[in-house]
Amino acid sequence: MMQPVIKSALVRSCFTAVFLLLLSSPVWAQGVVAHSGEVAGTVGFSNLTGVDGDKHVNFGASAGVNLTDRVAVVGEYAYLPMGSVSVDGASASGSYQQFGGAARFSLDNSTKFVPYVLGAFGYARVSAEVSIAGEGSGTGSLNGDYVGFGGGASVYLTRSLGIRPEFRYERQEFYSNGSSAGQNVALGTVSVFYQWGGRGKKAAK
Repeated sequence: MMQPVIKSALVRSCFTAVFLLLLSSPVWAQGVVAHSGEVAGTVGFSNLTGVDGDKHVNFGASAGVNLTDRVAVVGEYAYLPMGSVSVDGASASGSYQQFGGAARFSLDNSTKFVPYVLGAFGYARVSAEVSIAGEGSGTGSLNGDYVGFGGGASVYLTRSLGIRPEFRYERQEFYSNGSSAGQNVALGTVSVFYQWGGRGKKAAK
């Protein structure tokens, strides 16, 4: 019941923030600063169904560098909780984790609203724990990889601080005993990022 409410609130907050910022007159022409560093925290939603039959909010973080005012590379981490379920003394829970990298390519860099496209890849791990009353518990995991494509926009609230709504499509593949199984995942996220340093005309303003 709470998951659709959380998803709806994230979407409304994202669009409201972007809309208000676009209506406001620009105080600065910020955009991405070449050779600057960046960190970000992320919250989002995906179409993955958890072990309890519900969909869950996911979390993440990233850090990287803007190689130029158009190209950025980042390392990223994502945690996707899959919930838990209990039936007749037995319980199960699960989660996904991803460790990888991404490259962002800005389509425009003249204002504080900077649209971009991206490509991402990395390591994926799915874990599960099962417990049965009177018989103990056990854990298991599968390792794999993922590749993703998508886009979004960096919206600067100040020279250094901003929000970043993003949509991404991923292909995840997991391997076990010489065989593999995959799934397609759609993710929508909103990040809060902080940018510092750099050099060039924009950094000096």
